[in-house]
Amino acid sequence: METSSPEERRLLLDEYLSWSDFDGVIILSPDWTVDVPLWPQSDAVDELVPEPLLAKLINWQTIFDSNYRWSDGSRPEGWVSAEAKDQWEQAAPNLVAELTTALEGRARLIVNLWPIIPSDQNSEFQEYQKSKKDESERWRLVLEEAGIKIAWRSRFYDKSGNLTLHGEDGSIEP
Repeated sequence: METSSPEERRLLLDEYLSWSDFDGVIILSPDWTVDVPLWPQSDAVDELVPEPLLAKLINWQTIFDSNYRWSDGSRPEGWVSAEAKDQWEQAAPNLVAELTTALEGRARLIVNLWPIIPSDQNSEFQEYQKSKKDESERWRLVLEEAGIKIAWRSRFYDKSGNLTLHGEDGSIEP
Protein backbone atom coordinates (compact mmCIF):
# COMPACT_ATOMS: atom_id res chain seq x y z
CA MET A 1 0.00 0.00 0.00
CA GLU A 2 1.37 3.35 -1.07
CA THR A 3 1.60 5.58 2.00
CA SER A 4 4.19 8.18 1.07
CA SER A 5 4.10 11.30 -1.06
CA PRO A 6 5.90 11.48 -4.42
CA GLU A 7 8.62 13.59 -2.78
CA GLU A 8 9.08 11.07 0.05
CA ARG A 9 9.27 8.24 -2.51
CA ARG A 10 11.87 10.18 -4.53
CA LEU A 11 14.03 10.74 -1.43
CA LEU A 12 13.70 7.09 -0.47
CA LEU A 13 14.64 5.98 -3.98
CA ASP A 14 17.63 8.35 -4.01
CA GLU A 15 18.81 6.87 -0.70
CA TYR A 16 18.45 3.35 -2.11
CA LEU A 17 20.32 4.23 -5.31
CA SER A 18 23.12 5.81 -3.30
CA TRP A 19 23.42 2.66 -1.14
CA SER A 20 23.29 0.34 -4.15
CA ASP A 21 26.01 2.30 -5.98
CA PHE A 22 28.54 2.18 -3.16
CA ASP A 23 28.02 0.84 0.33
CA GLY A 24 31.53 1.56 1.63
CA VAL A 25 32.94 -1.78 0.47
CA ILE A 26 35.31 -2.20 -2.46
CA ILE A 27 36.00 -5.65 -3.84
CA LEU A 28 39.29 -6.37 -5.56
CA SER A 29 38.42 -9.05 -8.09
CA PRO A 30 39.45 -9.60 -11.69
CA ASP A 31 36.90 -10.07 -14.43
CA TRP A 32 37.16 -10.29 -18.17
CA THR A 33 37.35 -7.05 -20.17
CA VAL A 34 37.10 -4.57 -17.28
CA ASP A 35 39.68 -1.79 -17.06
CA VAL A 36 40.08 -1.80 -13.29
CA PRO A 37 39.49 -4.89 -11.11
CA LEU A 38 37.59 -2.95 -8.43
CA TRP A 39 33.90 -3.33 -7.67
CA PRO A 40 31.62 -1.55 -7.86
CA GLN A 41 32.86 -0.29 -11.21
CA SER A 42 32.63 3.50 -10.93
CA ASP A 43 34.66 6.65 -11.23
CA ALA A 44 33.92 7.35 -7.54
CA VAL A 45 35.67 4.11 -6.55
CA ASP A 46 38.58 4.75 -8.94
CA GLU A 47 39.03 8.22 -7.43
CA LEU A 48 39.72 6.67 -4.01
CA VAL A 49 42.85 5.03 -5.42
CA PRO A 50 46.05 7.02 -6.06
CA GLU A 51 46.95 7.22 -9.78
CA PRO A 52 50.19 5.17 -9.53
CA LEU A 53 48.33 2.35 -7.76
CA LEU A 54 45.46 2.58 -10.22
CA ALA A 55 47.98 2.12 -13.05
CA LYS A 56 49.38 -0.99 -11.31
CA LEU A 57 45.85 -2.40 -10.91
CA ILE A 58 45.11 -1.76 -14.59
CA ASN A 59 48.33 -3.55 -15.56
CA TRP A 60 47.50 -6.47 -13.26
CA GLN A 61 44.04 -6.68 -14.82
CA THR A 62 45.62 -6.66 -18.30
CA ILE A 63 47.81 -9.62 -17.31
CA PHE A 64 44.64 -11.44 -16.24
CA ASP A 65 42.77 -10.55 -19.45
CA SER A 66 45.67 -11.70 -21.60
CA ASN A 67 46.38 -14.93 -19.76
CA TYR A 68 43.20 -16.30 -18.17
CA ARG A 69 40.74 -17.69 -20.65
CA TRP A 70 37.12 -18.54 -20.11
CA SER A 71 35.63 -21.77 -21.32
CA ASP A 72 34.01 -21.44 -24.71
CA GLY A 73 33.09 -25.10 -24.99
CA SER A 74 36.15 -25.99 -27.04
CA ARG A 75 38.71 -25.33 -24.32
CA PRO A 76 38.70 -25.35 -20.53
CA GLU A 77 38.72 -22.23 -18.38
CA GLY A 78 42.08 -21.37 -16.86
CA TRP A 79 45.52 -19.87 -17.16
CA VAL A 80 47.34 -20.17 -20.47
CA SER A 81 50.57 -21.02 -18.62
CA ALA A 82 51.93 -21.62 -15.14
CA GLU A 83 54.28 -18.65 -15.64
CA ALA A 84 51.38 -16.27 -16.32
CA LYS A 85 49.51 -17.56 -13.27
CA ASP A 86 52.61 -17.14 -11.09
CA GLN A 87 53.26 -13.60 -12.38
CA TRP A 88 49.68 -12.55 -11.65
CA GLU A 89 49.51 -14.32 -8.28
CA GLN A 90 52.87 -12.97 -7.08
CA ALA A 91 51.80 -9.38 -7.78
CA ALA A 92 48.63 -9.75 -5.68
CA PRO A 93 50.01 -9.41 -2.10
CA ASN A 94 51.75 -6.09 -2.80
CA LEU A 95 48.69 -4.72 -4.61
CA VAL A 96 46.44 -5.79 -1.73
CA ALA A 97 48.77 -4.16 0.81
CA GLU A 98 48.96 -0.89 -1.16
CA LEU A 99 45.22 -0.83 -1.74
CA THR A 100 44.48 -1.54 1.92
CA THR A 101 46.68 1.41 2.91
CA ALA A 102 45.14 3.70 0.27
CA LEU A 103 41.58 2.90 1.34
CA GLU A 104 42.19 3.03 5.10
CA GLY A 105 39.43 5.01 6.77
CA ARG A 106 37.58 5.51 3.48
CA ALA A 107 36.38 2.06 2.43
CA ARG A 108 36.57 -1.57 3.47
CA LEU A 109 38.49 -3.82 1.08
CA ILE A 110 37.41 -7.38 0.33
CA VAL A 111 39.77 -9.45 -1.79
CA ASN A 112 38.29 -12.06 -4.13
CA LEU A 113 41.06 -13.65 -6.18
CA TRP A 114 38.78 -16.32 -7.61
CA PRO A 115 41.25 -17.56 -10.26
CA ILE A 116 43.45 -18.69 -7.35
CA ILE A 117 40.92 -19.33 -4.55
CA PRO A 118 37.37 -20.07 -5.77
CA SER A 119 34.79 -17.52 -4.54
CA ASP A 120 32.80 -20.23 -2.80
CA GLN A 121 35.88 -20.94 -0.64
CA ASN A 122 36.38 -17.27 0.29
CA SER A 123 34.39 -16.85 3.51
CA GLU A 124 34.79 -13.06 3.76
CA PHE A 125 33.50 -12.62 0.20
CA GLN A 126 30.65 -15.09 0.79
CA GLU A 127 29.58 -13.31 3.99
CA TYR A 128 29.61 -9.95 2.21
CA GLN A 129 27.59 -11.30 -0.71
CA LYS A 130 25.00 -12.70 1.71
CA SER A 131 24.77 -9.43 3.66
CA LYS A 132 24.43 -7.48 0.40
CA LYS A 133 21.64 -9.82 -0.74
CA ASP A 134 19.89 -9.51 2.65
CA GLU A 135 20.16 -5.71 2.55
CA SER A 136 18.87 -5.65 -1.03
CA GLU A 137 15.83 -7.65 0.07
CA ARG A 138 15.26 -5.27 2.99
CA TRP A 139 15.41 -2.34 0.57
CA ARG A 140 13.03 -4.08 -1.83
CA LEU A 141 10.45 -4.45 0.95
CA VAL A 142 10.87 -0.85 2.14
CA LEU A 143 10.51 0.49 -1.39
CA GLU A 144 7.59 -1.80 -2.18
CA GLU A 145 5.76 -0.58 0.92
CA ALA A 146 6.28 2.98 -0.33
CA GLY A 147 4.82 2.04 -3.71
CA ILE A 148 8.16 1.83 -5.54
CA LYS A 149 8.93 -1.29 -7.57
CA ILE A 150 12.54 -1.90 -8.51
CA ALA A 151 12.40 -3.71 -11.83
CA TRP A 152 16.11 -4.30 -12.29
CA ARG A 153 18.58 -6.69 -10.76
CA SER A 154 21.73 -4.67 -11.40
CA ARG A 155 22.93 -1.40 -12.84
CA PHE A 156 26.14 -0.73 -14.72
CA TYR A 157 27.78 2.56 -15.65
CA ASP A 158 30.38 2.67 -18.40
CA LYS A 159 33.34 5.07 -18.23
CA SER A 160 31.24 7.72 -20.01
CA GLY A 161 28.61 7.52 -17.28
CA ASN A 162 26.01 5.76 -19.43
CA LEU A 163 23.64 3.64 -17.36
CA THR A 164 22.43 0.16 -18.34
CA LEU A 165 19.76 -1.60 -16.26
CA HIS A 166 19.73 -5.40 -16.15
CA GLY A 167 16.18 -6.53 -15.38
CA GLU A 168 14.98 -9.33 -13.12
CA ASP A 169 13.71 -11.05 -16.26
CA GLY A 170 17.11 -10.85 -17.99
CA SER A 171 16.19 -7.79 -20.04
CA ILE A 172 18.69 -5.04 -20.64
CA GLU A 173 17.63 -1.40 -20.87
CA PRO A 174 19.92 1.40 -22.05
